[in-house]
Amino acid sequence: MTGSTRLKAGTATKLVLNMLSTIAMVRLGRVRDNLMINVQATNDKLRARAVRLVQALTQGNAVEAQAALEKKGWRVNEAVEFLKKLGKTKHQ
Repeated sequence: MTGSTRLKAGTATKLVLNMLSTIAMVRLGRVRDNLMINVQATNDKLRARAVRLVQALTQGNAVEAQAALEKKGWRVNEAVEFLKKLGKTKHQ
């Protein structure tokens, strides 16, 4: 729809809202190394995502990542910090 000001205004609004929500997530500490880590692992698919996030953030393997997540109540940030304290990360 060439020239549709309503469409253009909607797109601009969406861009601004995405930018504001992204900034809010960063400031709330829900982003780490450019990854959204505030995953509520309530099903198998989200638990698998949490395992991949911990693996990516620690350069570790899936077994260690899942064990840390189980120990820390499936909270990604706490699992990463736990593995850091154990010295199980490749970059600290």
